[in-house]
Amino acid sequence: MARVVLLCGPTCSGKSTYAARLAEQGFAWLSVDADAWAAGHVEQPLPGPVQRDIKVAHKRRLRELVAAGRDVVVDYALASRARRDEYRALAQQAGAEVELVYFDVAPDELHRRLAARNAQGLSAHRVFVSPEQLDRWLRSFEPPTADEEAWVVRG
Repeated sequence: MARVVLLCGPTCSGKSTYAARLAEQGFAWLSVDADAWAAGHVEQPLPGPVQRDIKVAHKRRLRELVAAGRDVVVDYALASRARRDEYRALAQQAGAEVELVYFDVAPDELHRRLAARNAQGLSAHRVFVSPEQLDRWLRSFEPPTADEEAWVVRG
């Protein structure tokens, strides 16, 4: 049975680093940032239509990969319970075993990592995010609750 690992956490919490490790083990890696980068977008937040198109393509790809027996890592913020439930249901309906991994990192540490990342230069998994945008995302982020049975990575 294919596995789908859903990553959950704010920008700079370690999701892409974790996803890269899974990709080295053979997981297919679905990343909004990487696909946006490939389309020429180097900054978050993305224009709404671009983000929608990428997510529609990822949902289709997720179903195809699971049907082919491939393990998949979904490298998204999954910042709301509703979004996590949506992707969990999609993966389960496709026939996958689903795991949720939550990256719990203090806001001060996220800001420190963001400053370092923005100074390093841009890449497919290092798009520009302003400190103000990170703060907006943090205000709206809904951490997983106990009933979601997330593995928690503290950083």
